[in-house]
Amino acid sequence: MATPNFEIFSKVERGPPDAVFGIVDQFNKATAAWKALPPDHPEAGPDHKPISLVVGAYRDENGKPWVLPTVRQIEKEMAESPALDHEYLKITGLPEFLPAAQKLMFGVKDETIASAQVLSGTGALYVGFSFLHKHLGCTTLMIPDPTWPNHPNVAAAAGISVTKYPYYDRKTNSVLFDQMYDAISKAETNTIILMHPCAHNPTGMDLTMDQWEKLASLFQSRAATSPLIPFFDCAYQGYASGDLELDAAAVRHFLALGLPIIVAQSFSKTMGLYGERCGCLHLKCTSKDIATNVTSQLSSFIRATYSNPPGHGARIATALLTDETKYKSWLNDLKTMTDRLKSMRTALREGIEKAQAELPEAPKERKWDHITTQRGMFSFTGLTPQECKYLSEKHHIFLTGNGRVSIAGLNPSNVERVSRAIVDAVIHAPKE
Repeated sequence: MATPNFEIFSKVERGPPDAVFGIVDQFNKATAAWKALPPDHPEAGPDHKPISLVVGAYRDENGKPWVLPTVRQIEKEMAESPALDHEYLKITGLPEFLPAAQKLMFGVKDETIASAQVLSGTGALYVGFSFLHKHLGCTTLMIPDPTWPNHPNVAAAAGISVTKYPYYDRKTNSVLFDQMYDAISKAETNTIILMHPCAHNPTGMDLTMDQWEKLASLFQSRAATSPLIPFFDCAYQGYASGDLELDAAAVRHFLALGLPIIVAQSFSKTMGLYGERCGCLHLKCTSKDIATNVTSQLSSFIRATYSNPPGHGARIATALLTDETKYKSWLNDLKTMTDRLKSMRTALREGIEKAQAELPEAPKERKWDHITTQRGMFSFTGLTPQECKYLSEKHHIFLTGNGRVSIAGLNPSNVERVSRAIVDAVIHAPKE
């Protein structure tokens, strides 16, 4: 008797690896292979240990994950609290978290802003795009070229098509503001314009305040007849410059003009709550009643997708933002992280320039000053895909193929090795 075939998934094809986590898998395999080498193998020493400059997660000077001391203290207090339970949160999240998150982002608590706790930045993008698609009929998202590689994926999942506006000039390592402005000015009515208010990912190059003001005026001039939808993806407030107010300046300027802004706010980087998926979505409305209506529709969508957000990260964030002592302690933690990143930027640039000067065959016209001009966790090095591939294959240094490195992956014990490897790649990697 033949065995019946119940396999209904046989025609499903294997999907492509994630642009970031696929490289992480390569790094993990390389690390496992390195650890398995016999002690007498010529590549068994620390100088050949694989280095990951891929994922945007803070690491300390020893290359280890770092739990913020303030977060650690709050978790200890939570664990000892008899009042703590694991009941469901409201659909829109922890009630006391939302006004605290609003105040951090906008400088005020505002009843005309519809806010919901969501699954960090990615969740905020998805809920926001889906809401705009269903209730405003938005069908197109404009993203900077380049941008975080997950933006198009999230937009597609929400049923929205993607176009690009010019943002970064690889030849000069600068922002193409005039081209950006021109492209946005020609966007069709109801187009969602995605912008990074600080620490642009992946380039680390931000607009000046003067440029933000010009851009805001463009949105304002179109608001009455052919409106555009300004959507800010803010994952690095306080992590770009070290100043929470400065990093929110673009968002607050748009808010002051009365524009209907939308903000995806993540606490993953700034509080080190990566795995807790802690974030908010904010939509500025013109009245409290409209904000209530919008919140009700956000609730309906959240209920139909993941029902309720997680509580642990929201409770930590709320404690950080509402207790004055803990807030000041968190600011010190932020300073620790941003100061270390700045020092590693300087060390990387100086290390590359030193190696370049010492090696006669190194092209002296290659400049690296953009590394210290850029801000935030990432540096868009200007390395070509061939140079990136050479780094991973020859030196076991892993980064994304567009040349983006996570500055947090650098530390005093590996920055010189990375610097010299980059110059070696510039010299010996195949040319485009």
